[in-house]
Amino acid sequence: MSTTATWQATWVQAISDYVVAQRTLEDVTVRIDAPASSGGEALRIELSNRFGTDSVTIDHSGVATRAGSGDARWDGERSVTLAPGQTRWSDPVDVATDAGETVHVDLHMAGPTLVTSANGFAWTVSSPGDHVGAADFPDATPASILDEEQQRGLQGMTLPASGPFLSAVDVAGSPTSRVVVCLGDSITAMGWPQLAAARLSSDRATTTGIVNRGIAGNRLRHGAPFPMTVFGRAGLARFDDDVLGTSGVTDVVLALGTNDLGHPGSTAPLDELPTAEDLVAGYREVVRRATKAGLRTMIATITPFLPGEAYDAAREAVRQEVNAWIRSSAPTYVDYDAALRSDTEPSRMQAVYDVGDHLHPSQQGQERLAEALVTALSDR
Repeated sequence: MSTTATWQATWVQAISDYVVAQRTLEDVTVRIDAPASSGGEALRIELSNRFGTDSVTIDHSGVATRAGSGDARWDGERSVTLAPGQTRWSDPVDVATDAGETVHVDLHMAGPTLVTSANGFAWTVSSPGDHVGAADFPDATPASILDEEQQRGLQGMTLPASGPFLSAVDVAGSPTSRVVVCLGDSITAMGWPQLAAARLSSDRATTTGIVNRGIAGNRLRHGAPFPMTVFGRAGLARFDDDVLGTSGVTDVVLALGTNDLGHPGSTAPLDELPTAEDLVAGYREVVRRATKAGLRTMIATITPFLPGEAYDAAREAVRQEVNAWIRSSAPTYVDYDAALRSDTEPSRMQAVYDVGDHLHPSQQGQERLAEALVTALSDR
């Protein structure tokens, strides 16, 4: 593989601070099944200890696709040690992948390893031992970060792959000419970007990749207060890393605002509750920075949330005002509000699209959002 190869993201996740969870992995292998949004002739992976205060060692890692498998090397070495705050790319792995297939990424941690930097709702963890590249992953069990009530609430959902330390998978030699980064919250993290990528036709899928930088609980304007650090840095704060830092990015879809309206007064101070003007100023700043970097920006309208917990009529009025601005003034938009809202009660989601908490879309709701995005992208 040439050292001048052009790399493009085929799968990503947004890393947040998991130190507070105090989860340690020892002599186990984590497998992340990453759906490729675009194909290529070779792969590389990015690992991150972004939020660690101590070094982290991954003693063995590898990738596998239908075309074959291979160890990830780090300047030729099998193991890699990430210093606090460090992010590193592997050497190229000469394994091809096709758009839509699963890239299996395995990480083995031999010694006690505190999970510092991660994302996701559940991780697949092996029985003890180094099982990198195993055809039959042994005793794979989901290591959920959700409590039992939250898990019950998401029954029937097909949630995206996730896990610790892995922040991106890139491909080289791809015919992809467009990489769309979706910057969002839990509604995004639950999977509409991956579903949108899967919906693209075979021809379209070879030229457009869609990747997911959603973080559950994330807000546009404010980062997460302790001890809710898993909710991540503010969208504005992580824009450079999670959007501009994505290989080959051409477009950003901004889908934040729900938690800006819902968290203040519960998991965040009430004085962080924004006005419509505050949120619009945040959107304008994203547009300015994206445009300066040569990216196209699409903004998603905020989906219905009444009668969800922590939401009220005053916050609904702000949502409506913000959505009116998006429809009239955003560079371009995808109307997620219209996609999910009830025909008779527009402040609520259509029942079939509601997972049950009046805030998060069901699997059918996620599919509806994916359909809306594919339509919006095809119009550009």
